[in-house]
Amino acid sequence: MTDFPARRAQMVERQLRRRGIGDERVLAAMAAAPREAFLDRRQQRRAYADSALPIGAEQTISQPWIVAAICQALALGGGERVLEIGTGSGYSTYLLSRLAAAVVSIERHAELAATARAALDSLAVDNVELLVGDGSLGVPDREPFDAIAVHAAAPAPPPALVAQLADGGRMVVPVAGAEADTLVLLIEEVVVSSRANVGVLSLSAVGAIMRAPEFVLAPALVDTAAYFRSLGFLTAGAWAAIPRGRNGEVGNIGEWRRMKRRL
Repeated sequence: MTDFPARRAQMVERQLRRRGIGDERVLAAMAAAPREAFLDRRQQRRAYADSALPIGAEQTISQPWIVAAICQALALGGGERVLEIGTGSGYSTYLLSRLAAAVVSIERHAELAATARAALDSLAVDNVELLVGDGSLGVPDREPFDAIAVHAAAPAPPPALVAQLADGGRMVVPVAGAEADTLVLLIEEVVVSSRANVGVLSLSAVGAIMRAPEFVLAPALVDTAAYFRSLGFLTAGAWAAIPRGRNGEVGNIGEWRRMKRRL
């Protein structure tokens, strides 16, 4: 008989803590999450392997470190509303349910959504709403979200999802690159300009190459606008159309939100 609790504890120490996952809430959630409950019987003996595992529909349950890295980057305090894109097995959904107040999770494969729902129900999870659909569109009628976790790599952060971030919200999304995917953290902030005494909005991004065992948040990029343009996320024209303050900041929150919805 497999000693899952012992293997789980070993996974937390060897795969996570030793590799830079230091958020104690995330570590505690990972230590309490039965990964085996989200796998079929054939895969359960490998539940705490340092790798992704197949779950059907040509999809996988992510490597534990990747899930923990995403949760750590979101910096959840417990009271947030979270949008998850790509329910998959439901494993990361379960972790988010322990770290936040409420989770809306979208899965495009109906069979995976049904299996994930059954696993979550078996663990008495009652703060998750699971939907079947196109996750790239988000859930506009439920915005804003304090945090968004995206599990599928994309050429650029989907504008529809950025538009659904709350002020101060954080989104983690893997951006596909030629040689490797980059885990990108987007932070939307509303700052009060001392000169103009109006709300201004800025986006900052930090990156991490998804190559275990490293998860290194890079220093904030100096030219965030150029970075987003390089991803094809915003065109130079779109940036030029946004009103700017004296120091180059975005000067009108309402205009910014309207601009995001036009992208």
